Amino acid sequence: MTSLLSLGDLQDDVAELKELAQRCLRPAVKAMLTAECERLELELTTRAGMLTGAAQASLSRGSDPAPARAPAPTPAPAPAPTPAPAPAAAAKPPAPVRLPNGAADTRVSYSTIPSFGWDQDQYGKDPQNVYVHIMSGVDGIGQLKERVSCDFTKHSFDLKILDFNGKNHRLIKDNLDKDIVPSESRVIVKKNSIKISMRKAKGQYGYDSWLDITSKKTRNEEAAQAADPYGGNGIMDMMKQMYDDGDDTLKKTIGEAMMKSRSGEADKFESDKSSSSLPGMADLDMGGF
Repeated sequence: MTSLLSLGDLQDDVAELKELAQRCLRPAVKAMLTAECERLELELTTRAGMLTGAAQASLSRGSDPAPARAPAPTPAPAPAPTPAPAPAAAAKPPAPVRLPNGAADTRVSYSTIPSFGWDQDQYGKDPQNVYVHIMSGVDGIGQLKERVSCDFTKHSFDLKILDFNGKNHRLIKDNLDKDIVPSESRVIVKKNSIKISMRKAKGQYGYDSWLDITSKKTRNEEAAQAADPYGGNGIMDMMKQMYDDGDDTLKKTIGEAMMKSRSGEADKFESDKSSSSLPGMADLDMGGF
């Protein structure tokens, strides 16, 4: 979930995790925080390399000559003047007109756009937007802007590209991580890329930071969690959620910490349990790990 934060947020998270790990007294929690810090540092390095590669690819594409514009269709000749009407002659019906792509038949088939990236404005900016970037497979789309459309609702967007490279393309995301303002959201078509800009809806305490482009929970589940964030179990439910959502490295670290805590290797810290702000890891139920 943190892998889609901006680079600045990732750097801040790494610094804060290191500081928390240095202050932490419980070996199990310290091991968990250290593992998460190492994972974020690796992700930070990987994302920085990906952004550098994408920038170089974009510059390379920009140096190529623009594709030739398709010749405009020849307008149909104006109909010849009708001679003096004869009483018995019936008026000739007009020739059928070809409708734009997708207008004659609503049963349009689409190919799913396979890859995209996303980012969001830094904390403190007002207003704030979430951005979806499509940079692969759309070279030359800037000359066909009229074929690109995007529909927005409070919690979804639906991008469509009609008749591009012989196919219809689509990227639809429902159940967005947070609500957006449809009237202030838009799609921007550039020479060789497409950018979707979605205006964040302001929450009770300002603009929320998105963890992913879509939420893993339904709207009803999110409302229930907002009413009781940890289900009455506080930090233990939070730790269990970190275990469920973490990658294999984090799960292994938490599991090893659990085993050490249960085997008594952390007994020397038990005297601090009454004054510690964190419950013992042995009290945490990981679903039968």
